[in-house]
Amino acid sequence: WLNLDNKRRKEILLLFIMMIFSGLCDMFSLAIVLPFLGVLTYPENVWKYKVIKQICSKLGIYQTTDLAILITVLFVFLSLFSAIVKVINLWLNNRMAAKIGVDLSTKGWSKVLNSSYLNIINRNSSDIFITLTSDADNTLLMLKDSLYIASASVLSTSIFITLLILDYKLDQFFS
Repeated sequence: WLNLDNKRRKEILLLFIMMIFSGLCDMFSLAIVLPFLGVLTYPENVWKYKVIKQICSKLGIYQTTDLAILITVLFVFLSLFSAIVKVINLWLNNRMAAKIGVDLSTKGWSKVLNSSYLNIINRNSSDIFITLTSDADNTLLMLKDSLYIASASVLSTSIFITLLILDYKLDQFFS
């Protein structure tokens, strides 16, 4: 973190905001599953809920088939949107790891190239090349894996919170 410039630090913060947004998208796509299944399996029970009646009256939906179509379209849209956000998130993770890898490699090579002439002559250039190249590759893999772990942690936490909320709501519904 200390070796990164302010621009990269801001980009990492934006990446974490994107991870949280991806988690929220997963929460919504998971939360819509129950209404979707409810409308498909027991369409007549949907009209028992005051909230659904109010929303449907504002939207001009008075038949169960229209509500089923609306919830199906909403389910498909949220699922696709969530998938697209996840793919963008993975792409941004790879891009960020590559940018940081380039920055660190540049710093390493500039230290070697800016060292004294005697220091360069006394060292084996192939050892320097092999060390910097392998360290850069290992650092890039570590960064990429760390960003994947962070992204997966945010996604799993959001899914866990959604399941807790749904479990609580279902418990209240069936008791």
